[in-house]
Amino acid sequence: MKTLPGYIKYVDRNGDGIITAAQDQGYVGKSATPKHTGSLNLFGNWKGFDFDLLFSLGIG
Repeated sequence: MKTLPGYIKYVDRNGDGIITAAQDQGYVGKSATPKHTGSLNLFGNWKGFDFDLLFSLGIG
């Protein structure tokens, strides 16, 4: 089966031919912690209404 973005990828890390969570669990490729993060907060009010938008991004 072809893997697509977002699919879980399983790797036999210790080479025993069996994939188990206790022995083969870990991150494949990139780290779980993003290298760069950023956010943008927009806020305002108009005729008694308050607006607040928060955009957040993490790039690994």
